[in-house]
Amino acid sequence: MLTAGENNNGISSFVSNENMPLFKDFISIDMFGNAFYHKYKATGDDNIYFFINNDLSFYVKLFVVSCINMQKNKFSYGKQFRQQNADNMKILLPIDSKGQPNWEFMESFMRKIENKQLISYLRVLDKGSKLDSGL
Repeated sequence: MLTAGENNNGISSFVSNENMPLFKDFISIDMFGNAFYHKYKATGDDNIYFFINNDLSFYVKLFVVSCINMQKNKFSYGKQFRQQNADNMKILLPIDSKGQPNWEFMESFMRKIENKQLISYLRVLDKGSKLDSGL
């Protein structure tokens, strides 16, 4: 179950209520403007908005989430994100030479960030294994 909050991608609990709608591979935005990508099946309370687009790749969805999160300072408990905000929100995305969203750039950009982070993790693991072996 998703609810409003920055911790744990908004996951508050695990439920098995078959009457609640389940969504998969979506972006959620809570009442405070916190956006997350969820690859798994989930449901949420009435403070969560679900955005589903099966045409966007995993990496593009991560890029879009980061763009949405740049705007979350517009929302608070007193000024909550609601349907009207979803309908009117403008998300600034990179464009190609034809003025269309540059999905390829977004995909490539997020892959590069992921690879850079993976290399960093591997270096830490490598240093740890050298320490364990006494080198």
